Formats: sequence, C-alpha cells, structure tokens
Amino acid sequence: MLKNFVDKLKISNSHPLKDAALILSVGLIIVTLILTGALKTIFFQRTITVKGLVEKEVKADYAIWTITVKQIGADLAKNQIAIEKDLALIKEFLIKNGFKEEEISNANLNVIDKFSGYSYSDLKVAQAERKNERYVVESGLVVSSSNVDLVDATYRKSGDLVKKGISLDGANSPAYLFKGFNQVKNEMLEQATKNALASAKQFAKDAGDSIRGIQYANQGVFSIEPLNSQREWEDERNHILKNIRVVTTVTFLLN
Repeated sequence: MLKNFVDKLKISNSHPLKDAALILSVGLIIVTLILTGALKTIFFQRTITVKGLVEKEVKADYAIWTITVKQIGADLAKNQIAIEKDLALIKEFLIKNGFKEEEISNANLNVIDKFSGYSYSDLKVAQAERKNERYVVESGLVVSSSNVDLVDATYRKSGDLVKKGISLDGANSPAYLFKGFNQVKNEMLEQATKNALASAKQFAKDAGDSIRGIQYANQGVFSIEPLNSQREWEDERNHILKNIRVVTTVTFLLN
C-alpha cells in the first residue's frame, strides 16, 4: 500500500495541492504503522509476576535494660534517700555480675504528687486517710551493653535484688536489639531477587518460554520476629534470637 502511494507521488505532476495532499497521506500511513507497532509493544507484552522469599536467623547484638524502682510515702526527702539506697545496691549487684561502670547510667528521676490539684477540702481528707501515699518517687539505672548473654543471665538473677528488699517495677525486662540490620539487608534483597528469578525461569521453562528481563520490582517490607515464638504478635525485642523476613515481588518479561 505504501509503495503504491510512493509511485503515485513520483508520477504526479497535476497540481501542487494534490501533491501536498498525497505527501500528507503517506505521512499519516507511516505514523500509523509506527504507532501501531509501539502500542503492540506496550500493551501486548507477556509477563509473569513471582515472589522471592528470604528468611535469616540472627542473634541480638545489643541490649538495653532499664531497672526501675519507686518509693511511696508522705516525706519526699525520705523517699529520695530510700531511692538512692536502692540504686546503690542495684549498681553493686550489676558490677558484681560483670558489668563495667561505663555500661551503667542513671535513669531520669520522676516525682509525682498524687494530691496535686486537690481542693482544700479534698486535700484535708486525703491527708487524713492516705497521707502515706502522697509522693511517688521513681528512678532507676540503665544498662546498655553489647554483651547480650551477660544481660540475659543477670536479668534472670534479678530476684537477688528482691531478696535485699528492693521493689522492682514490673516492666523491667531487657530490650534485645539487632543493630546489624543494614549489614544483612542488601544481601537478603539480592538473594530474594535471585529466588524470584529462579521461580520465574522454572515457570517459563515449563511453559516452553524464557525470561527476557525485569519489568517491575518491589523490594517488599522487612519484618523482624522472635524466633520460634509460640505467641502471635509477641514483641521481638524480648528475645535474643530473631528471624528477619523479606518478600520481594518481581514482574519479569517473557520472550
């Protein structure tokens, strides 16, 4: 069809306007042919979407253990003295179990007046009935260490502090962290992509086809979960051993 138009263009000598119209027609045909091919390439590509899973077991490499104590009473100064005595005993306990001075720091001191904001009449009643509950003084020590095994072993001995008359706050379990995440992230993404490619190649082979390249890839979201935990949604920071998981989604082009 295009050859016929070109031949007509060569022999046409009738009128300049007719020649211009013929040239325009040829141009439109060429553009149509080009666009048709491009649209086929865009809309009729054959693809396959697969997922690549990688899991890695890791051990926490850092621990933060906040040991909190509180004193309740009517005399604020006495509460503070009692707190300081408790903290001294806790620090002695930590050093005895192998921690260094630089691994131990003081937590913030928090003082609460439970009668604050009371009206005059309510304050009188409270002072008469609950005067020994007025002031709550809270403080503690923070252990920060890369020796997670020592933190875990010492935490399991914290009952020794209770035997000395120290009332520990209920939320005193250590937080075990994995600070080496960035060192394994790229390696895991690379392996997940390889796993996805292997699955895609096998699928294409079974279908008598082959992989041409990647059209789209989504690295997915990393998750860190406690290893071998029997409880759903348990905080991984309570566990030394963890499982890192990532699932990548990759769309491959087929030949």
